[in-house]
Amino acid sequence: MFGVYFCFFENKIKMDEIPAEWLLTETELSCYNKQLTSLPDSIWNLNNLTFLDCGYNQLSSLSNSICNLINLLELHCDNNHLTSLPDSIGNLSNLQVLECHNNNLSSLPNSIGNLINVRKLHCDRNKLINLPDSICHLNNLRELTCASNQLTKLPDSLKKLVNLQVLACGGNQITNLLDVLDYLSDLQELYYYNTQINSLELPDLITNLVKKDETINTSTEFKSFAKMKKVLREMKLPLIKRALCDQLIIDLDVVSVILLFY
Repeated sequence: MFGVYFCFFENKIKMDEIPAEWLLTETELSCYNKQLTSLPDSIWNLNNLTFLDCGYNQLSSLSNSICNLINLLELHCDNNHLTSLPDSIGNLSNLQVLECHNNNLSSLPNSIGNLINVRKLHCDRNKLINLPDSICHLNNLRELTCASNQLTKLPDSLKKLVNLQVLACGGNQITNLLDVLDYLSDLQELYYYNTQINSLELPDLITNLVKKDETINTSTEFKSFAKMKKVLREMKLPLIKRALCDQLIIDLDVVSVILLFY
């Protein structure tokens, strides 16, 4: 879809380069917190791997040969010094979980749109200035965390992620959240702070979050913060553990709908 990378396996895998304790099972490898600055090349030949955790190291890059790991279901490369992800990561068509948070990423490769089976994408605490439009192809995405980056808007293509259930985008300066929320009909959790939403826009935002409850007349009951708080306390929906903003302060012990504030 966004470019195909051809990967070739070496005939001989040098297993002695991989410490035995890294192999959790025949299909799972963890070199978590080993102070590594690079990964042994032989890892990229383990095409039976379904789980790879190389988090909490000092990696500045991942090899393009990562595309050899065609059976990989989970990739955890968080808490490193990565400045980019290889374009070939788009070849991991079976990938379901991608954890790349807390790195130095300034962008995500467009090929990420090929990861059509990804359910969780955590890219928070990086230096991202935008998300690729190709993200709209992640039809199975349920959880997206992109908080604490340098985003000023969410891509319009995000509106197509109708199966998204969790969105964490706080710690940015996003100005178009309301526009995107209108389309995320399955959203259950929203974590958002440091927003560009002012107090006059709050009724619209909350109306969007509770629009599935036909018993609430938002046009008459959301005229003031007091009314909003009353309605939110009385709601029976098992939905919302969401951050809106710090203008609304609600007792977390008594509300049925919990607003989580950062």
